[in-house]
Amino acid sequence: MNVDDALRVLLPLLYAAPIEPANWQCFLDRLSEITDVASGYLISSRPDTGNTCLAGGGPRYDPQAIALYNDRYGANDPFRAGFLARPRVGVIAGEELVRRSHLVKSELWNELLLPFELHHVTMLCGHCDAGGIDTLSLWRNARQGPLDSASIDLLQALTPHVRTALLLNAQLRDAGLAATLSETALDALDMVVVLVDGRGHLQHMNRVAARRLPKLAEIAIHSGRLVAADPADDVKLQSLVQRATATSDRRGTGLSAAAARAGGAMKIRHPQTHAELHLSVIPTPAPIHIGARHDCATVFIGEPSSSPRLRGDTLRDLYGLTATEARLADCLLEGRELRGAAETLSITWSTARFHLKRIFAKTGTCRQTELMRLMLSLPGRTN
Repeated sequence: MNVDDALRVLLPLLYAAPIEPANWQCFLDRLSEITDVASGYLISSRPDTGNTCLAGGGPRYDPQAIALYNDRYGANDPFRAGFLARPRVGVIAGEELVRRSHLVKSELWNELLLPFELHHVTMLCGHCDAGGIDTLSLWRNARQGPLDSASIDLLQALTPHVRTALLLNAQLRDAGLAATLSETALDALDMVVVLVDGRGHLQHMNRVAARRLPKLAEIAIHSGRLVAADPADDVKLQSLVQRATATSDRRGTGLSAAAARAGGAMKIRHPQTHAELHLSVIPTPAPIHIGARHDCATVFIGEPSSSPRLRGDTLRDLYGLTATEARLADCLLEGRELRGAAETLSITWSTARFHLKRIFAKTGTCRQTELMRLMLSLPGRTN
């Protein structure tokens, strides 16, 4: 299955998962099947509680592994230390966080990973800031070996979507709004999100949608309806909306797994610029906390070809950094050591060290790890 086909299968399940946590297993089951992974897990790390496994899936998934992990090993997971030492988002091989020679000496390996045949791990970190870290942990057994390049390409394509879903997951969990949407949670997403009724009539949009939709040529709000510019695309969009609203679970507070599968995903491409939009349409659960009166579909609109500003630029605006300080911060976020960053910027190590101290003073941080967590909590991208 190529990346585009895989995204069409996975994205509706992924965006449904934060709204109804039971759908995380549906998503992990399909992701594991497509990437030939034995099992996958959603891991949440918080400063006060350590690591907690929230969900699992895949052909070799065993709920007992989650229970054992949460009871005995989550608080001392060696992979957590690797993330804390170098906070980042994206696709990360397990050995980048913990060397295998060290892992096989740990209790986690001997008492959990080895008995459950969890030998090779690839992490997809989608949320990493001072408040915690949320990752997908994908495991293969000894026979399967490390993740192949095609599967890694898929995970990289999934990364911005996973980041959005995990941010929404954290927002809903922290706000105590499980199985519901809130205006605050949607506004926290750096993505266009629109709620429409079964005929496509607008019920609500988040702040990013209010800012971005008027600038998009491929899709717009016309006479109060969400419509695609191309008639063929619009027919498909309206069909997805109708399917999603027809299967909304209005009797309960969330989505059933069947309802999640009734959503869909599509791609819209601009005929001149060839810029792409990825649309994921899912049923909206009831009750919702943003005033909609009808059965709704939630439409997530991603712009994978867009280039958000660098995080250093955002840091510069918020904390008054100089241009050099902002570029240095971006270099460090990419994983460079201070000497390497100095070489990239054509400055001496002592000058880079001076700038770093000024960055600490301006941002109220004391160490590079604190600075990295601060930057990862900001909207933007790395170089």
